[in-house]
Amino acid sequence: MSGASNELTFVSYPTVDADWGAHVAPDRSDVRFGRPQDCSRATKPSSSDCGESRHSLDIYYPVSGGSKGTIVVFHGGGFFSGDKTELAGIGPLKKQLTNGYAIVAVDYSLSDGDRRTNVFPALARDVVAAMQWVDRRGADHDLNTSKVIAAGISAGGTLAGWAGTTANSNHRFFAGMPSIDGWISVSGILDWDAGPNSQAWGDILHGDAFRRAHLASSPATHIDAEDPPGYLIHGDQDPIVEVDNIDMITTAGADADLTIDIVDTDRLGRPLEHRNHTPLGSADAEALTTWLDAL
Repeated sequence: MSGASNELTFVSYPTVDADWGAHVAPDRSDVRFGRPQDCSRATKPSSSDCGESRHSLDIYYPVSGGSKGTIVVFHGGGFFSGDKTELAGIGPLKKQLTNGYAIVAVDYSLSDGDRRTNVFPALARDVVAAMQWVDRRGADHDLNTSKVIAAGISAGGTLAGWAGTTANSNHRFFAGMPSIDGWISVSGILDWDAGPNSQAWGDILHGDAFRRAHLASSPATHIDAEDPPGYLIHGDQDPIVEVDNIDMITTAGADADLTIDIVDTDRLGRPLEHRNHTPLGSADAEALTTWLDAL
């Protein structure tokens, strides 16, 4: 249903159900990457996320379509919740298992409620470590790393933005980020100044250091023409992350190679049914697949 009308809306382009493949199990689980988290004075040693407990990933191998590359997926959860097993809602991405792509689902450090444990830059270092693992060790685990794409939803979309925009950055928080071939952000926070919701998520990620670190952690700060292509999906009625993030990063990266899918109406101008947070059920799945294959 859409708006006040009781009429069903139909999409005039191919879509994939958001929960496609939600119950497809990984072929390899809990593969370790990176180093254990440094449980220093700035963290709580009693935290369940302290140590190496979250530095692991799951691997899904392609089921058909050959071997085209690897999509590294960062889950959502507002930087404080979620895990790599929660791949429901990413149907158009998971459907790439039938198009020759492997998926690597990553667990990363989570900020706890007091906003002092595992805040930025811990997550940045986790993204670097995960992408380095794919780059250096992926082939040992039967992954095709000739094409690597980072992808994420919501908070994970921010992390995918880091992977896509910081390989050529001089910032120490992203030192060692390997170059990749493309990045996909679904409803990601790409500029903390996009609105009050985005700033609130930034407060969780940064804790007391928000004002000191928010520029360093914004993908909009790092994006430039030398970055790999990005594919940005956002619902026009997203109540959780402002769609203005798209305008902010496209302005910041005016010369960058960005493809935008604002999920609002279909090709005939009819309102879509799924156009809020994580709107993959109404995203143009054919366009996404075409973009991936063209990288």
